[in-house]
Amino acid sequence: MRAFILALGLYFSFVHPAAAGGPVEKMLDFFGRLRKAETEQAAHRAVPHVETRFSDGEVNEYLAYALKTRPRPGVKSIHVEFANGNYIATTVMADLDALERWKPGTIPGALRWVLSGTKSLRVDLRFRQTTDKLVGLSVEKAYYQDLRIPALVVEAMMKILAARQPEHYDLNHLTLPMRLRRMWTTGHTISGMN
Repeated sequence: MRAFILALGLYFSFVHPAAAGGPVEKMLDFFGRLRKAETEQAAHRAVPHVETRFSDGEVNEYLAYALKTRPRPGVKSIHVEFANGNYIATTVMADLDALERWKPGTIPGALRWVLSGTKSLRVDLRFRQTTDKLVGLSVEKAYYQDLRIPALVVEAMMKILAARQPEHYDLNHLTLPMRLRRMWTTGHTISGMN
């Protein structure tokens, strides 16, 4: 659910190697510049400043491409909308039955009647930088249609999905990749810099 833009969204996008065009190419160029800066730093050379901004639409196009070319366990689609103050509204199509198989009891019995199968969930998140390069996430609210889902349930679901990814993300210790030092949202954009 990570509107998962940080854990499942941006994180898996940072490791995706292929390119198409337009926003995908723009995002991969950003990743390439970050990798180059990381290499320069490892060689104890001057590190070039890398900074960019992506719109909701650009990130959504990239996420659709990345999920199509490199499917993720339990995640069918992700759509994000950025707002001021590091707020991210997400819509995630998730396989909730897979979550229950991976860790039975994750979804409380009282909610299983509605939270089963593949469902589209709305999860609004806020991220904050706890230290340089470390990010904390909080679930602001979550819904399936008009049914509000408790934040603790959604956070448990997110942790299981993140751990099942090939990179085995730990949502308690999210580090920005490739020496990215800062991320922030304004309006309908997300920005990042080293």
